[in-house]
Amino acid sequence: IIGNGIVGKGAREILDAHSIKYEIFTRKNISDFFGRINEWEMVINCAGLTKGSKYNAPSQIITLDYIKKMKQDCLIVDLSSEGVEGSKPQNLDTPVYRFEHVRIYNNEHIPTLWQKYASEQNSRALVPYFNALITETENEVIRKASVVVNGNFYS
Repeated sequence: IIGNGIVGKGAREILDAHSIKYEIFTRKNISDFFGRINEWEMVINCAGLTKGSKYNAPSQIITLDYIKKMKQDCLIVDLSSEGVEGSKPQNLDTPVYRFEHVRIYNNEHIPTLWQKYASEQNSRALVPYFNALITETENEVIRKASVVVNGNFYS
């Protein structure tokens, strides 16, 4: 497991429930992971990349060069949906696909994407109403949703 945050905790709970042995790798010991890159049958990436942060995160954790050194048919489960070169969210029907000689699971429903998609959709839906409020433009939806107008209850 790469990453020790909330997503990593969820992965550990599932693996523990099924008595599956695992190792945890963080920025402090990731070199140990890469030193044994050809040993892994499954890699679970739970690390989110905070670009521009004080950690100076790389654009990818598992690059194509590392993938080429991995075991044939190694399964990369990309729960953070970032940090694995060649990993792209797939639809619900085919979440696992072949990339080079490994298999990658990356599904667009994974929890780390929900907040991003929800935020994008909510923003798109609300922008017209915020613009109407800011510019004080008449808007039927805002008028109907208003409870108090000019100090009086509105009905």
